[in-house]
Amino acid sequence: MAVLLTEGQRHDSVGFAPLYAQAQSAGTPVRLTADRAYDADAIRAQLATDAVVSVIPARCNRLEPLPHSPELYKLRHKVENWFRKLQDFRRLATRYEKLAKCYLALVHLASALILLRAFVNTP
Repeated sequence: MAVLLTEGQRHDSVGFAPLYAQAQSAGTPVRLTADRAYDADAIRAQLATDAVVSVIPARCNRLEPLPHSPELYKLRHKVENWFRKLQDFRRLATRYEKLAKCYLALVHLASALILLRAFVNTP
């Protein structure tokens, strides 16, 4: 998993290259599950070159929709649940931090706390 903080008005696909580089530095990605914003020929070509399975649904305006696995795409809800859990932290939800590096540090801290919650009271 990789995390990249970008401006709110910036399109998701613009930040793909640094995000993908960060994921590659952590290990070799096997599969990339993303939403329709990442449906671009350049992104799909990059993933095909690196032999990464892309689970990206086609945009509605694509003339020839490319297939994807709906069963694998259903697993994307775990990422959406993580975003929802981040909203439990008021300081993150209201964006009190002015500096991007401070906000990103809080995202990492909150993510660690979310992960630790999974291990509390488990046998």
